[in-house]
Amino acid sequence: MLKRRGYPVVDADQISRDVLMPGEPALAALIERFGHAIVDEHGRLRRRELGKTVFGDDGARRDLNGIVHPAVARRSAEVFASWISSGETLGFYDAALLFETGSYRQFPMVLVVAAPVDLQMMRIASRDLDLSEEDARARIAAQMPLEDKVQRADVVIYNDADLPTLERRVDQALARIHELLGLNYTGASHG
Repeated sequence: MLKRRGYPVVDADQISRDVLMPGEPALAALIERFGHAIVDEHGRLRRRELGKTVFGDDGARRDLNGIVHPAVARRSAEVFASWISSGETLGFYDAALLFETGSYRQFPMVLVVAAPVDLQMMRIASRDLDLSEEDARARIAAQMPLEDKVQRADVVIYNDADLPTLERRVDQALARIHELLGLNYTGASHG
């Protein structure tokens, strides 16, 4: 919705996939730490295998995060620098673990999109068809509790209704963000 309104958005999940492609240093570091069982015969990451290894083991998950998060942060910083050089005044960083990694500190404002856990579970099940309920719950449990994120946020969008309601809430959040940052807000279209 933010992209449709003309705002640049960095998707940390996509960047994570990019930095874990064959030949990338972060993937090589993961293979060194977790072994060749986490890649297929073409050297591509087998996310499911890696997930089975790390989501039940706090130490393994810390090691994974210690490899992947810095690589994602470096690649994201390159994108942010390009925004600045092109004159963008407002962009968004879509990252589930912003508070957990401490990277929220580098941003002037944090927007949290919140939904109840049961709705999160339904969405995960519809998006990741091969993920078990137990694995989905483990992924949610690996994050900071939503209530804590909401309390720390500057702006919150509740994503617990239909799409037209969400569209209105996004516009309201954008108006509030512009107000807090002292930027002019012209409505639903940024561009």
